Amino acid sequence: MMYPMLVADLMKALKDEQKAIAYYSKLASMAPSNWEKTIILGIRRDENAHALTLAMWLTRLTGHMHMVMDMPEPTIANFKDGVKAAIEDEQKAYDFYGDLANRAMYVHMELYYAIKNIQKDEYYHKELLSMMK
Repeated sequence: MMYPMLVADLMKALKDEQKAIAYYSKLASMAPSNWEKTIILGIRRDENAHALTLAMWLTRLTGHMHMVMDMPEPTIANFKDGVKAAIEDEQKAYDFYGDLANRAMYVHMELYYAIKNIQKDEYYHKELLSMMK
């Protein structure tokens, strides 16, 4: 494998996206209004697309399929705390993807752009969630 650290970080990113899918499914079920539920389900749809993109790139880089797996249901005390935790996670993801994109640029420009698009979505998610505080 030519880029073991990059591949390891892409695998971490894939797992994080899988966790986010489960998290947003649970958070949507707790939403106090249809407006919030619709936004959260849209974020979940984005996270699913991110996971599929990352799995595809992992396959291209390693030659092995990386399946998107179901995650156990997360524990969320209440909707407000769940939104607060999601905002913090989206910020961490934004920062992580910025670093990952910078390293991916030296491997493949299409991978760089794919990661930058994911990073952009993470920022947008944080902004949407911030409206629910």
